[in-house]
Amino acid sequence: MLKLMKYEYKKNRGILLGLILLVAGLELYFLISNGLGKLEHMGMAAGFLVIATMVCFFMVFILGITNYQKELNSKTSYLIFMTPNSSLKIIVSKLLYILVLGCAVFLILGSLAILDIKLFYIMADEKFGIIEIVKELARSFGVNLSHVWIAVLLEVISFVLSFFSVVAIAYLAVTLAATFLQNSRWKGFIGIVLFVLLMVLVNWIDNRFIHNNMFVAAASDDVINIIRFMVPQLLYNAVIVVASVFGCSFLLDKAVSL
Repeated sequence: MLKLMKYEYKKNRGILLGLILLVAGLELYFLISNGLGKLEHMGMAAGFLVIATMVCFFMVFILGITNYQKELNSKTSYLIFMTPNSSLKIIVSKLLYILVLGCAVFLILGSLAILDIKLFYIMADEKFGIIEIVKELARSFGVNLSHVWIAVLLEVISFVLSFFSVVAIAYLAVTLAATFLQNSRWKGFIGIVLFVLLMVLVNWIDNRFIHNNMFVAAASDDVINIIRFMVPQLLYNAVIVVASVFGCSFLLDKAVSL
């Protein structure tokens, strides 16, 4: 499994290095502006860092999908999928690689964000920190602050599972297109169409039967109610991921000609 993840990293290290240099350059711009006392430039650097953060997470998603699609379309794909590793193991290793990469991006950019926010408030000579702002917002919405963190934790887990459900659905759409249109030049376009249709179906089910609200859950006086509001979403996304992964594995083993 680790060897498969290492292989994924080697394919993407050039792009990852470029993203690291981009973020490092913007962070250096922020720190230099802070050292010179240029509050306006600090704000500009912060804005660029927010955009860079979105780009990084978007690239994690795009790299995960495009690499898989290229492998299926490549004439040498059999070298990967005909190894002693099962198709299921290969798919899982790709998803784990995306998880590790996504967590690394989140931890690095999250740590930089905390540092930059502290420096910004020191420079602006503000008395209220992030915790105080969160408390004031919670009180204004009538939300029990002690329960907010539980709801936020569950929402973060839900976001991770939701992100993986999107990736898994994209994998399934690509695999379905490779199954039914193996020699067609329209295979990529049909894969996108299938992805959109699957996402519409998944979101319709979510909004119709499962949709939750973090603020509604956090406003509850009972932790059990918070869990009752949030857990169905977690289970739904987990089921989507598992079903999509096993669907991809089955199609790769039984239907896709590599």
